[in-house]
Amino acid sequence: MKSLFERGRAHLSLVEPRPDFSSVTTPAKAAALSDTGKLKRMLLVPVALGGEDADTNAAYVPPAVVVVQERLNETLRRYLSEGRIDNLSVDPEYKGKSLVPTRIRVSARKDGRAGEFTTVIGIW
Repeated sequence: MKSLFERGRAHLSLVEPRPDFSSVTTPAKAAALSDTGKLKRMLLVPVALGGEDADTNAAYVPPAVVVVQERLNETLRRYLSEGRIDNLSVDPEYKGKSLVPTRIRVSARKDGRAGEFTTVIGIW
């Protein structure tokens, strides 16, 4: 007799379900979740890559996303210092009225060169 896995009826997920941030629709709600450690304020484009520490360049995201973004920024800083990129685009995507992005799309390229470096950070 075949097991449930062999018959294709059982599903195993090692990925935790993503939280739902659809109710985070005001700066006060985002700040309250930040105070509890569930969200952190993160600069979309860090100062080291030409960004400003301003609300228009910030997003509230889960702490794990900050770690991913910091690693990505290290790579982008290295590419910039090596002359491999000279254009950077960081585009958050939102769902409904939530102030927490559902994903952040990061693209970097070098003028005059074909192709670009693109990655998407999924959040919720």
